[in-house]
Amino acid sequence: MRLSLTKKYILSFLIFGVSCFLLISTVTSQLIMDQVVREKASAFYQEGIYMSDQYVGNYFEQQDNQQKFSTVHSHLKALSIYLNARIWLINTDGVIILDSSESTSRDMHEEIAGFNPVLPGGSYYTTGDFFGTLSDESLSVLIPVSHNYHVRGYIAIHVPLTVLTHEKESYLLPYYITLIALAVIALLFAA
Repeated sequence: MRLSLTKKYILSFLIFGVSCFLLISTVTSQLIMDQVVREKASAFYQEGIYMSDQYVGNYFEQQDNQQKFSTVHSHLKALSIYLNARIWLINTDGVIILDSSESTSRDMHEEIAGFNPVLPGGSYYTTGDFFGTLSDESLSVLIPVSHNYHVRGYIAIHVPLTVLTHEKESYLLPYYITLIALAVIALLFAA
């Protein structure tokens, strides 16, 4: 059975359309997700550097000062709301000494098992559960806090990957709309 030219055109058009849809939903989606993660990590790193310089730099030497603790905690809490992220202060031994999502209680010191400030790949950010301490897959950015030319601790900023996935999906929507518009235009010209 021979297919007419119109049927061949429609069949090739459908194959091309499905192929484009699959490429957008796999390859393009992953490329956009990688870009979203890199951009968010860079923005968090810049915010962390600013926090380190402005609020946290000498906190590690004055941890017993309740007023300093309250000030730093309120700054981190406000910034975590602004960034829609969770922020930790971690000492050099890997103990979380301040968590922006916790109350101001100073008795909660959770040690991060296997903490290593050198993240995999030598990068300043990683994705995963951050040494098993987070329940969700997250983007975690680790910023060293230096004071008097010594690393005193670290700022860790975490955001769940589901938040970044929603951002990625909002970027993909125009690709899908463009694909549908091109398909409609091509069908109109084919008719």
